[in-house]
Amino acid sequence: MTLDRIKQQGGGRSKLGMETLMWISHSGRPLQSEELCNALGVKPGVEDFNIHNVPPIRTVLSCALGLVVLDENASTVRLVHFTLQEYLVQHPTLFVTAHSMMAEVCLTFLNSRRVRALIPSLLRALKITKFLEYATCFWGTHAVRGLTEPVKFLAMKLLDGYENHISAAILCRKRELDRLGWPGSAQGINGLHCISFWGIAEIAIAMLEIKRWEVNGCDSSGGTPLMWAVECRNIRMVELFPVFATEEGGDLQSGSLEGFYFVCEGEAGVSGAELREGAALVWVEEDFGPGDGRQSDGHHPLEDFGDGFQEDDAMEGGGALVGSFAGLIQDYTVGSF
Repeated sequence: MTLDRIKQQGGGRSKLGMETLMWISHSGRPLQSEELCNALGVKPGVEDFNIHNVPPIRTVLSCALGLVVLDENASTVRLVHFTLQEYLVQHPTLFVTAHSMMAEVCLTFLNSRRVRALIPSLLRALKITKFLEYATCFWGTHAVRGLTEPVKFLAMKLLDGYENHISAAILCRKRELDRLGWPGSAQGINGLHCISFWGIAEIAIAMLEIKRWEVNGCDSSGGTPLMWAVECRNIRMVELFPVFATEEGGDLQSGSLEGFYFVCEGEAGVSGAELREGAALVWVEEDFGPGDGRQSDGHHPLEDFGDGFQEDDAMEGGGALVGSFAGLIQDYTVGSF
């Protein structure tokens, strides 16, 4: 079997061949050849990204022993046949920690001195640093599915001073292009906006405990971190902000969560007070378009805009039936309870 032959290769060829298969079979989107090579050249946890560690695409293809091919028309790499993808998915023990490893690589790359030194001139940065866009737009996808202490540490490091990082501009550009059709500005956003986008509550809690980030910070459109969480339907994040404010004596802006939601008391029989007590939230398809919601398996809007949000994925054991006033998001601020 070819997989066995890949594993039996000498030196570092076995490791390179298997990691190549891991990246292609678990990536959030098809990877360009230069993106794949850059990812394979990152040493997790090492601050200096050494361009000399990046393997040539010919070496990568050679180590994969024919299981990976280069699509020259699209400049992407793919598995030789879709049945190989099915096989790799059906045998998860081949890559037990794939997503945590990929998250570590993405975050290590974003934290490298080479990337942090980039002046936020977006288009130029994307041209000279091929792995930058993927690492920015998919580290959270992998972290959701493989959150470890090293991943958490690297994420906190990235989000500290995130407003000055080139990836903030890339994330805002991607987010606004997907939502409105034109690039957005990174002005005013901070690390809490980013983590609200991804909905990783474990990291958000650590950030809120440190109190280094502005909870009420507004992006260029006036959007707070809570607004970002609402938009992405990250339920745990939406619940987290007011609960944390209450427990820690935090002071959020005036108003209340009712500024963002309405409680269908007639159907669910749950009052606003019970909602504040921690009743589970179930989203209603209201003003959001298809594919705007995160599902329980960590599926995120950036991955597939064709899938609609499933109400059952948000259920955490009964509770309030909650819908969102998308049109009111810009008119209200989150309040303390």
